[in-house]
Amino acid sequence: MNEWLLEIIRCPITGQSLRLADDDLVQRFRQQQVTGQLFSHKGIKIESPLDAGLVNANGSYFYRMADNIPSLLADEAISLE
Repeated sequence: MNEWLLEIIRCPITGQSLRLADDDLVQRFRQQQVTGQLFSHKGIKIESPLDAGLVNANGSYFYRMADNIPSLLADEAISLE
């Protein structure tokens, strides 16, 4: 993901800046997705591809990325709390 894009996009829930998620977190969510146990903070099952992700500044929400495109839909945010 381009650095300039990370500078301007914000978490749609908190308004905080976003950073790339670490590989361990992405792998954990991929595994949960394979077993059908990955849900958004609103209870929506996440079935769309997940290649990478973004986390907001205080580490409370994760947003999936597929093909280097972030999905910044508030309803699809995964709570990290």
